[in-house]
Amino acid sequence: RREEPSEGFRRAVQFELRRAEQRYRKGVAGIEYLADGGQFAVVLAAVLYAEHHRLIRNQDFDVLSTRPELSRSRKLWLVARTWWNWRRFRDPVTVFRRVSAVPAGTGVGGGAEHGIPQPK
Repeated sequence: RREEPSEGFRRAVQFELRRAEQRYRKGVAGIEYLADGGQFAVVLAAVLYAEHHRLIRNQDFDVLSTRPELSRSRKLWLVARTWWNWRRFRDPVTVFRRVSAVPAGTGVGGGAEHGIPQPK
């Protein structure tokens, strides 16, 4: 039997997503320092992991009763979209911003007004 998450648990997951997304935005900038042959694979991995964040947000941060899983068709769509943008721009930051589910600003959205701690 799977448990339903409490409101506090949901806020904690939201906080962790926000923190992880801030790190994604910073970390993607460092991909350009990797060997050319490995950059696409790392950008793609970041895009696929970020897509899990979208799923978690869509299920109201419930990771206890429902496991966020990407469908095969969604994975293929993201691979194709990432590849297309990589061919056009060859810039990890640009590709990640154009393809990933990570919001451009502070991460998961507001939250401070609801008592959700903000990462520093």
